[in-house]
Amino acid sequence: MTEQTALDRWDVLASLGSGALCAAVDALWVKDISLREGRAWGIDQAQSFVLKTAKRTGFKGETIAGAIEHLEKDHPIPADKLTKDFGSGKQHHLRDMVHHPTPVGLLFSIMMQFTGKGYGTDTSGAFISVPIEGWKQTDLLTSIYTGTITWAMHLISDMAGSSGTVAQGKEGTGIPGPILSFLKELSALPGVRAIMGKDQKGNGRFSVVCSKLFNGTLLGDHDADGHIMKGRELPFDLRTELGIAHEAVKNGQYIPVLLCEGIVCAFYSVRRLLREIGARGITTIEAIGQLTFRDFLPRSCPVLTHMRTMSAAAFSAIDITTAGIKSWSKHREDKSAFLVDLIQGVNVFGILRLGGTVGKEGIHGAEKLYDMFTQLVAQHPEALALAKEFAQEAGDVVATASTIAAVGTPVGFVSAAIGVYTEVKETVKDLHLSEQERRRVEDVTRQHIRVLEAERVQMESLVSAYMTTRLRLIHTAFDQMDNALAAGDTDGFIAGNTALQKGLGKESSFTDQDGFDALMGSDDAFRL
Repeated sequence: MTEQTALDRWDVLASLGSGALCAAVDALWVKDISLREGRAWGIDQAQSFVLKTAKRTGFKGETIAGAIEHLEKDHPIPADKLTKDFGSGKQHHLRDMVHHPTPVGLLFSIMMQFTGKGYGTDTSGAFISVPIEGWKQTDLLTSIYTGTITWAMHLISDMAGSSGTVAQGKEGTGIPGPILSFLKELSALPGVRAIMGKDQKGNGRFSVVCSKLFNGTLLGDHDADGHIMKGRELPFDLRTELGIAHEAVKNGQYIPVLLCEGIVCAFYSVRRLLREIGARGITTIEAIGQLTFRDFLPRSCPVLTHMRTMSAAAFSAIDITTAGIKSWSKHREDKSAFLVDLIQGVNVFGILRLGGTVGKEGIHGAEKLYDMFTQLVAQHPEALALAKEFAQEAGDVVATASTIAAVGTPVGFVSAAIGVYTEVKETVKDLHLSEQERRRVEDVTRQHIRVLEAERVQMESLVSAYMTTRLRLIHTAFDQMDNALAAGDTDGFIAGNTALQKGLGKESSFTDQDGFDALMGSDDAFRL
């Protein structure tokens, strides 16, 4: 099969045309979703899931409040001790990133088990870590289990709200879904905070939007003065996100997206097939049958990825624009209602498809960069050898510096001083001094270097003798202890240990088994 390595104008036109055509299908035939109906469905599904999970772990009751209480008691996490530090009941599940059902939440949950700190944002949206009062380190397996399994079960208990709130007939706070969790984590990045800026109270604008989304004041119903109407909040939590997915499937939002994908892939395959027929000069049906048709099926390659990305971008751009115009025509004076209507009119699957194709573009870009590097190394092997040599020399320099630092400051001082005088000697040559003055400076420098060279040789000799003696002592003592362990000779092992301590300037508390037993039976303080 003749492989095409770049897009041509027909590929571009087909990709953009398929996106525009299917966006028109979406606008004309696909019904908008309903956030409130979706949330109601999400609440029912969350409560049903929590109840089933609780029964599988030993709960015998039938009430959702009892199921939540059962899971809360069986699967507590230390982060709940930081409720007040992260905004109390209404905000701590959003600000405390351990309560996020995302890879970031899992990472911080595991970190919490080993550091004794909770991780999240303060009221301004800045990232903080807060020590957990009374925290105690557990063993490795317990920490990993608590940071993963217990964490997941605790999130299940929180997804339908707290037991006390649900018992009062209220919805409860719940936890943020993956989309809002990602936005909140993004809002805590210093670069994002700097770009988005702060409001009049000094809080990050992006962080404030996330908070309003979570507590329902951004998407809820507002009165004529712009104030949120009590009881008409619309929280954008996990239950709402589940409801949006359900509404998108129920209303058939996936149909125009699949149609768009099919058009692009079909155009790619048919056009490559026709190009192959032309390249081989095939003129009969029998000859066409000899082709391997699976070679023309859509597969992962840069050209098809580019076509899918352009198609997805065109689809979503037209879809969002259309939804925005429709929403603006109905809610020109109500920003909150405009935003809700806009979200309800956007094709969720189109957005997901665009995100997937952009991610694929990134993967292809990384693969291309790797191939370019491989080709560069193959064409210029001397460059790789030079890089390895540089790395080796850099490693030697680091090792030498570390050795000098470990041996002591005198050697380091002498070596540094020699380097300084050598630099002075070389620099003086470039100065516009008189010939007599330059010679005088060079003579003085040369005398200092001779003295320091002699001192360095003597210092290195002393250090070498010192290190040789210590290494010989350690080697002998460890050999004696190894032989004693192999022979089961306790006194021999203690003797080797005693010799090692004595050589290092330490005094052993016992020299044989009898001395050790006597020390254990006495009231004297035990010193290692």
